Amino acid sequence: MAAGALATASSDERAKGQSAPVARIQTASLSWATGSAHAVQTSTVFVSGTIVRMDVVISTVTGNADLVASITCADDNGGVFGNELDHASLAHSATHYYDSQSSKNDDGNFNPVAHHGDITVTVDPNEDTGGTAQTLTVTVIFYVR
Repeated sequence: MAAGALATASSDERAKGQSAPVARIQTASLSWATGSAHAVQTSTVFVSGTIVRMDVVISTVTGNADLVASITCADDNGGVFGNELDHASLAHSATHYYDSQSSKNDDGNFNPVAHHGDITVTVDPNEDTGGTAQTLTVTVIFYVR
């Protein structure tokens, strides 16, 4: 796979007897094209285990420098996860990376979350992509033990 490319499917290494097995669970990539406005979109993913890391990959949009996206993750009962999985105003053209190992304070930035069930990922861009033939794509990836 090329550097920076996203895998198109989830993978689960937990059953292979590794010392620190982790599953990589990717939500569907959500996209908005120029002129399609910026309506909220959702994707549901099943997670069973402890979420130890989350990546939010947001594509580059050259037609609107002020574009940001808000990401919210809720459990199958509708409860929104706390600070660790609820992120507002994430800049485009970046990968936003959250894990307890890179946090200065696990309680303030990211707590591993034990979960079994669906997680609904909601993505809300603040504006249209702007420009001509622009597409905003947001992909959320969970890493689970």
